[in-house]
Amino acid sequence: MARRVSGIIRRVVLMHLSAAAPLLIGCGDGGRTVPSADSGAPHDSGICNEAVDAGAPCTIISCLPPTTSGVIRDSCATAQYAIYGTAEQCDGDGGAVPASTCRAICPTLTDDAGVTLPFYSCFFSGRNVDCEYGDNFCYVTGRRPRGLRRCAPDRAAGRVARYLARMAHLEAASVPAFSRLARELAEHGAPRRLLRAAVRAGEDEKRHARVVTDLAERAGATVRRPQVRRGRARSLEAMAIENAVEGCVRETFGAAVAVAQSLTASDPRVRAALRRIAIDETRHAELSWRVARWVDGRLDPAARRRVASARLRAASALLASAGAPVHPELVQQLGIPPAPVAVAMAQQLARALWAPPSFSVE
Repeated sequence: MARRVSGIIRRVVLMHLSAAAPLLIGCGDGGRTVPSADSGAPHDSGICNEAVDAGAPCTIISCLPPTTSGVIRDSCATAQYAIYGTAEQCDGDGGAVPASTCRAICPTLTDDAGVTLPFYSCFFSGRNVDCEYGDNFCYVTGRRPRGLRRCAPDRAAGRVARYLARMAHLEAASVPAFSRLARELAEHGAPRRLLRAAVRAGEDEKRHARVVTDLAERAGATVRRPQVRRGRARSLEAMAIENAVEGCVRETFGAAVAVAQSLTASDPRVRAALRRIAIDETRHAELSWRVARWVDGRLDPAARRRVASARLRAASALLASAGAPVHPELVQQLGIPPAPVAVAMAQQLARALWAPPSFSVE
C-alpha cells in the first residue's frame, strides 16, 4: 500500500484540480482559540496549583473559566490548565494523556460564533496539562511533534508572509518529530529500513525548513525556531497513535496540499520549492503507512482498535477544518486548495485510506 498511497495522493489532487481549474487553492488562515486573557483569571497556571495537595486526581483546578474563549489569529498556542495529580497518577504514557482522561480534564471551548472547537490532544507538563484545540490542519506539510509550542511569527508583512512563516515553522518542527520516531522505532525493535527512512525524512525536513524560511523572509516575515518539549519514551501503542494521526492522516493530506501547490502556485519560487517538497512529503506519507503496518502486527486487538479510532477522529477533524474559507491572495500566489476543493480531496482520501477499519501495506 505504500506505493499505492503515492498514487492515491496524486490522483486525488489531479482529479479535483482539473475540476476546479483555473482556481488556485487554500485552506484558510484561521487561528488557534484559547481561553480569553480578559477573563480576569490568572494565566500563569503554575500559580493555581501552589501548595495544592488535595483534590481528586486528574481534575482541573478552576482557575480558568471553561466557557470563555478568545481568538489568537497568528499563533499555535495551547491552553494550559492546572490539575490535581501528576502524569503517573493520571496514567500518562511518556507525557501523553489517554483520550478519556483528556476529555475529562480539558473543558469544552467555543469560538466567537459559539461553535465548539475540535479537540486535538493534551499533554502533561509538570502539574499542569496542555490542551490543544481548534488546530488548523490545512497549514500542515510535515509531521507535528508532541509538545510543539507557540508558532507565531515575530513579524509578517501580510497573509502570504504569515502563511509561509507558519509553514517554515512546521517544517522545522518536523525535524525533531522524525528524530523521535526513529529513536522510538529503534527502541521497539523496528526493521532497519524503517529507521533509515525516518532518519532520511528528518534530513528532508531540515532542507524544507531552510527553503521555506527563505521564501518567508523574502515575503517579509521572520520565523521563530520551534520549541518542543522533550518527553519520555512511549509505549508502542502511543507511538502508533501519533503515527496514525500525524502521519497517516495529517501528513498524507499535507502531501496532497503540497502537490497542489507545486502545480498551481502563481509565485514561481513557491512552485519550484514545492515541487521537491511534494515529492519528499509524499514519501513521508508512505513511510507513515509502512510504520502503521509494522506496528499493527505487534499490537493486541484492543490496541489496534484504539489506534484505528484515533485515525478516524483525526480524519473527521481534518474534514471539518478543510472547509475553512481562504483569502484569494493565498489561493493565487501559494496554490493552496480552496475550501470546496480541500474538502473534496479530504473526502476522497478518507474513502480510500482513512475510513476502512483495516488496511494492509505491500
